[in-house]
Parts: sequence; C-alpha cells; structure tokens
Amino acid sequence: MKLADFFPLNAAVKEKDAVTLAIVLVIYILAPAIFGILCGILSHIPLLGWIFLTISTLVGIYALAGIVLAVFKFLGKSL
Repeated sequence: MKLADFFPLNAAVKEKDAVTLAIVLVIYILAPAIFGILCGILSHIPLLGWIFLTISTLVGIYALAGIVLAVFKFLGKSL
C-alpha cells in the first residue's frame, strides 16, 4: 500500500492544474478549522475537551501531510 492510498482526496489533483490544487487545499484547510472550532466549543467539558483536542490534532497532522502530498503531485513529483 502506497502513502498516497491514505489520501484519496489527492487523486483529484492533476499535474500543473492550479484549480484542482486550490480546491483540495481549501478542503484540507477547512477540515482542521472546523474541528478546531468544535474543539473550542467542547473544551469546557473536561473529558470531551481532551478527546476532541486529540482528534483535532490528528486531523491537523493528516491535513498537513495531505497538503504536502497534493503539492508534490501538482509539481509532478511522487513519493
């Protein structure tokens, strides 16, 4: 299994097509932002706050890796 198999959204990115890259980047930026807002709202509840903070951190790391792989695919590089 390749690393790209864990990021199916990156399949939409075409080499040298900035529109598809921009769409994927917006999705990868919005997902952690939404989870961050949810984490901020639920942080007042002790156990749920920690759980959502952990999930939000993992989603942020996943999004960052997805952004890096999307840019690599846009540039024509492969891992």
